[in-house]
Amino acid sequence: MSSQVINRSALIEKTVFLRTNFKVMGVSKKVSNTVLSNGTVLSTDVKAKLLRVQKTLLESKELDAIKSADGAMRNWLYNICLPYDMGILLLSRELLDTVTDRLDAFTDERAGLVRTFVDAYPQLCIDARGQLENLASELHLSVELLYNPADYPSVDRVAALFGFEYQYFSFSIPDGLREEIRETETAKAQAKIEMAIEGITSALRESFLELVDHLKSALEPTADGKKKRLYATTVTNLQDFLDTFKARNVTNDAQLDALVAEVQSIIKPGVSSDILKKDESFASDVHRRMSDVSADLTKLVEVVPGRKFRTE
Repeated sequence: MSSQVINRSALIEKTVFLRTNFKVMGVSKKVSNTVLSNGTVLSTDVKAKLLRVQKTLLESKELDAIKSADGAMRNWLYNICLPYDMGILLLSRELLDTVTDRLDAFTDERAGLVRTFVDAYPQLCIDARGQLENLASELHLSVELLYNPADYPSVDRVAALFGFEYQYFSFSIPDGLREEIRETETAKAQAKIEMAIEGITSALRESFLELVDHLKSALEPTADGKKKRLYATTVTNLQDFLDTFKARNVTNDAQLDALVAEVQSIIKPGVSSDILKKDESFASDVHRRMSDVSADLTKLVEVVPGRKFRTE
């Protein structure tokens, strides 16, 4: 049995697929190109054909809070899961409980943010109408070109425009397929898994290099010899990677595992940005060792077609 087959089997046994769906109300809408030929906005039909005008239906800090929470959740998932396909992530089974707890908590948090938005929605619609009417007046346009009550769903409907769902599923080939179809689908799935193995290896190496380089750079003085600002997240983000690496190393990357172990011997749980700021001797030693690890990591990072990575 080849090592590739072993890798494929190991990957399937160690992971599950995760699909998430974030639904949010859209707040932009196309405006009739009629506005391009009104007043002094634009004067030629050619420009009107080449350009498209959109309006913002409403501005809302409550909606921004929902989008910000969604972005933070996506980033957290990208950092703890592994790449697989568009809209689908791989998750180590060892992290299943941790991720499920976080997703369930986020579901409740997001529901609260949506309720806050829905409560504010009637006044937001009133404010939006006033803003669009004023804009129409400034541009010497008919109000109807910018404001349409039909663009704003009722309060009863608006909550249904939001939602968050997640689903776990495992790798399988459907039963009941004809033998030749099953062989074809199996070959396609295996090829995809092999690409995933390559992608996971590259992604973990690149992510680790980026974090190590970030800390190394932060500990280097500026051109005039002054200390750079060291953010707490520069250390905590690296520690988060170290904490979850064993579970995420589903491809058994022994070379990366050795470098991670080396960094773990330096950046222990008690190490913080404050300690590095106060202890110059320790910070200097960390910088030296991060430089050595960075050099070794750079050799591991391969240029894969379709992927781009820049070191600092």
